[in-house]
Amino acid sequence: MSWSSPQEAIIQHIPRSQALHEAIFGPASTSILPETIQFLKAHSVAHYQMHVIQYENQAHEQWLETLLVQEDAGHQWEVLGSTVMVDEWNPLREVPSNITSQPQLQLVWEQLPSGPFWARGKVIQNGSEISHVHLQDAAGHHFEDTVTNGIVLFAHDNKIQFPLLVQFYNQLDQLVGQETLQ
Repeated sequence: MSWSSPQEAIIQHIPRSQALHEAIFGPASTSILPETIQFLKAHSVAHYQMHVIQYENQAHEQWLETLLVQEDAGHQWEVLGSTVMVDEWNPLREVPSNITSQPQLQLVWEQLPSGPFWARGKVIQNGSEISHVHLQDAAGHHFEDTVTNGIVLFAHDNKIQFPLLVQFYNQLDQLVGQETLQ
C-alpha cells in the first residue's frame, strides 16, 4: 500500500513490525507504544529515503528500526524494507570497545538488486568527538554523513564494492581515525 509521505508510510508499517517482533521474539516484546515513536534521522537518494526511528515496547525496551521507503511515479511512498535492533544497539548508549581506543563504525548494510545500497551505522566514539564520517568504496564512490544520535546513514544508487575505507572527522574537519571494513 502507498502513502502520501514517507513518515505516513512508516507509521502505517508499524503493525507489520509488531507482527515481525512477535514472530522472532515472542508475544511479550511485541506491544509497541505508539506515543514513544521518534524519527531520529533521515537520508535521501534518488526516489528513496532511509529513516531511523526509535520506540519502546510495553516491557520498556528501546528499539531502533531503519526503514527504506520508495517514492513511485505518482509521488506515493511505500516501505521496501526494514531492520530492527533491540536495546543493545541503542545509539544513546555508548558501547566500550575491547580492541582499540580509536573510533569505530558498526555498519549494517544491504544492496538491493534493482535499488540502492543502503546502510546505517553506529559510531563508537572511544573518547573522540566525531562529527562526521566519510566512506569510500573500492570503486571510488564517496559517501559522507553527519553523526546524529550516534547514527550515520549512507545510501547510493550504484552497486558498492568492498572494502570500504572509513574515515572519522571532528568538528574542525580533522581526520582523527580510520578503519577498513571488509
